[in-house]
Amino acid sequence: MCVAVPPAARAADVPALPELPELTSKDRLLVVAPHPDDETLGAGGLLQRARKAGAAVLVLHLTHGENNELSSILHRKKPLMRRKDFIKNGLLRKDEAHRALRLLGYTDDQTVWLGYPDSALLKLWYSYWNAKRPYRSLLTRISRVPYKDDVGYESDYTADNLLRDVERALLDYRPTHVAVTAPFDANPDHRAAYLFTTAALLNLRDTLPEPVIYGYLIHAEGATAEARAASARAEWLKLELTPEEVSTKKAAIETYASQIAYKKRFLLSFARDEELYARLAPEGIPAGPAGVELTAPSETPGPTLSVRGKELWVDLNLSDHWEELGPLYIHLYGHREPYPFGAMPKVRLALQGQRLSVNVNGRPYRGAQVLYGVKNKRLVVRVPLDLLGKPDRMYVSVLSASQETPSGPGAWQLLTVPQNPIKTVPADAIMSPETGGPLS
Repeated sequence: MCVAVPPAARAADVPALPELPELTSKDRLLVVAPHPDDETLGAGGLLQRARKAGAAVLVLHLTHGENNELSSILHRKKPLMRRKDFIKNGLLRKDEAHRALRLLGYTDDQTVWLGYPDSALLKLWYSYWNAKRPYRSLLTRISRVPYKDDVGYESDYTADNLLRDVERALLDYRPTHVAVTAPFDANPDHRAAYLFTTAALLNLRDTLPEPVIYGYLIHAEGATAEARAASARAEWLKLELTPEEVSTKKAAIETYASQIAYKKRFLLSFARDEELYARLAPEGIPAGPAGVELTAPSETPGPTLSVRGKELWVDLNLSDHWEELGPLYIHLYGHREPYPFGAMPKVRLALQGQRLSVNVNGRPYRGAQVLYGVKNKRLVVRVPLDLLGKPDRMYVSVLSASQETPSGPGAWQLLTVPQNPIKTVPADAIMSPETGGPLS
């Protein structure tokens, strides 16, 4: 995966970089945009370079970005009050996207729209797998795709439907390169776009040749910290834009009048002479005590994961005031061929004080298989691989209830799970009753 660095993280934060490999006429680029304008801000230069190279290009919009009250008030001079107001706002942003892409050299039929809920994609990822009821927005009061021309028209707002439609787009287009927002972008929809895109690719591992994945970062809290965190596992690359390409990108950004109305300076900051990318590969979880530490650009180290025997061990140092921050959540979503990602267990661990609770597929789990211990500001959890569905890949996230931000260890990471772990666990690694035990 590659992650584009925002304007705040510039030359002072990263060393001299090699060039991003050029696309060719044999390549097929898919740009996944959570909202209209993300494709231009994050990949406007790459889109122009792809056109010049003769590469095929398709832009996949997951939402219409309709849920933007401030934009509507400042641009349309009208608050979003009724269902049809939100739909009109979404259609306005779709029109802006088409005009921006025309300036970048593309036609309307080089875009695909899914129409899923703006500001709720990560909620689908967390809570709407195999859902009996679809997600319903409190603001729009809509629970299914309302746009008649969209691929997802009348599909319920569920994680399974969104994943299905992303898979269909990938299968129909068969890209060699995919550009998608980064998993540690500060915008929840942006993180979800990465998660759903890569989960769809996992489901298609036996059907679709694995594409090169590029990511782009639009929003970041403490962007320089994100750059340092990513660079620890990344090869940084840059795409230098010509003055003509910068000018064209700026003109394309300016077509988003509804967004320029309230954040002009931020949007135009993306019209610069280079786009930076970092190549990140999924990291393997070691078999044995020496685990892999997840990215955590903060004072508190990130969790360390390892596979010992038939268990996943999560070892996390807690901050000085961790009990005051509310519950601490650890999410573990696995994938194993040939099973579809939606059918795999979705496990959430929640630490509240000295008590750990386990939720599997949205329901409390009260089995005696999960062991844990809390001592000296350190949490150790042992989760049976059977409970996770014996995964070969796994998404992991750690975050607190009071600070759901990707600038700490809350960023989602995709890891590979060893399939031949060590057979035994050292006796001194077994939890004692004093430090933890099975959940009751």
